[in-house]
Amino acid sequence: MLCISFLLDILTRDEQRALILVSKMIQQLANGKLFGDKEEFMTILNPFLEQTAAPLREFFDELVVSVVLVPSQSRLVNNK
Repeated sequence: MLCISFLLDILTRDEQRALILVSKMIQQLANGKLFGDKEEFMTILNPFLEQTAAPLREFFDELVVSVVLVPSQSRLVNNK
């Protein structure tokens, strides 16, 4: 989950909860998972997760193909 602990002192309880729910959604999207019985109240977001999964996978694929680590130079270079 995203590290939000530095914000906890300045956010209201409702804002903290909203931020936690958004981070859960982003985590599920990154893991390619849908919400299920464990967090049934969030299953309403499953259509969004399904709709966004393919474009996110394409983005990750482009990232992997476009950028390679050059060990001898220890820096990132564009592979295009």
